Amino acid sequence: MDFNKVVDRTQSCPYASGVLNDCDEVVVASHAGTAYHRTQSGCSGYGNYVVVVSNVRVPATSSTYLATLYAHLNYFLKDNGAPVSVGQPIARVGATGTATCSHLHYEILEVTVSGSTLTLGTRRQVLNNDTIRLSGQPLQVDLNCRVYLNERDYIYVGPPILGTASVDSIPGNIVGTCSPTCGNQCGNFLWSSEEVPGRCIPHELPSVIYLTDVNGDGCVDDADLLEVLQVRGADVSELPSRAADVNWDGVVDETDLLMVLMDMGNCSY
Repeated sequence: MDFNKVVDRTQSCPYASGVLNDCDEVVVASHAGTAYHRTQSGCSGYGNYVVVVSNVRVPATSSTYLATLYAHLNYFLKDNGAPVSVGQPIARVGATGTATCSHLHYEILEVTVSGSTLTLGTRRQVLNNDTIRLSGQPLQVDLNCRVYLNERDYIYVGPPILGTASVDSIPGNIVGTCSPTCGNQCGNFLWSSEEVPGRCIPHELPSVIYLTDVNGDGCVDDADLLEVLQVRGADVSELPSRAADVNWDGVVDETDLLMVLMDMGNCSY
């Protein structure tokens, strides 16, 4: 689902329509979990995105969990691998990746934790699904009461979705060093194809996210190894992020270092 704030009411439908420029609006986590941020560069795909992995295991599985994904973001507001609670600010709305205007792309999906990877699996239906609720209410849309953005996109017209209230102070932006590319009207990309050749690749969401990409820049390299070395021996509960605990065992040790070394050079664009 793509979300924007609305502008006004329509004559033919009883609810609001039209979208605002939501650039830099705060995005909060809709549930508790661990937040991993990644980027696909400014040219295509999901742009800057966050996957929040919950502790809710999918029935009949041993290592598959429910998660949410927030895409086309402008800035990240939490460290990669940081624990978050429901309502905590995690990012700001943008138009990074394949996006013609600022909005929040939101998904509910299953992720499988295996070794040093998160495999992004089955997507759950968000729209008109009684089991999926935002702020306690299902997202019900009357498809007979709709406004077109273009031939394939609908503006949501229905009872207002209140969203999840922020439970924490809003931190300052974690600002990247690059200017927007590819004509997007809102976006400060954390990496660009000019700085890192090969990053601008026309892919959609990758099927695998490498947990060994400790700094969340898209590739496993020496910088990730250094981050693990700097906190080697630490109890994860004492760190602001669990990113260096690649295997989720609660401590940063030689196993995590070995996993980073084995994944060297792998990228998840």
